[in-house]
Amino acid sequence: MKNAFPLLLAGLLVSCGTVVHAQDDSPAQTPATSDTQAYLGLGVEPLHPALTNHLPDVIGKGRGVLVEEVVNNSPAEQAGLKQYDVLVRFNDQELYSPEQLVKVVRNSTPGSQVVISYVRHGKIQDVKVTLGETPRRETAGSRRAFRFPFG
Repeated sequence: MKNAFPLLLAGLLVSCGTVVHAQDDSPAQTPATSDTQAYLGLGVEPLHPALTNHLPDVIGKGRGVLVEEVVNNSPAEQAGLKQYDVLVRFNDQELYSPEQLVKVVRNSTPGSQVVISYVRHGKIQDVKVTLGETPRRETAGSRRAFRFPFG
């Protein structure tokens, strides 16, 4: 996982991934308490341009985040997300970057349910994920230098 886009999410070094919440189908989100934050358990990285070139009708221009890792026993694994799925939507929000996904997750409520749209085998699918909870880490202490594998 040397090319993964690392980010500290929900208290774990999980290559930039996690998914947030949303109370059932409600688009409104309530941030987590100051002691905890939502946790999904994914390592993600930017989507390679070649992949978007081969799936323009499914992914669309600039959209998508590649799942590089799924943490064992995480909410993402329990929901059935797999390595190399391409996440394209979190509830009603289109996904364009790992950083965007991290922000959405960090601003979500642990224990809430979110609908994630993803591409697997060239087809868009939806899955409901109940976000986990983990201790909140200080933002300043969790900053890292990032290297993007693709320009």
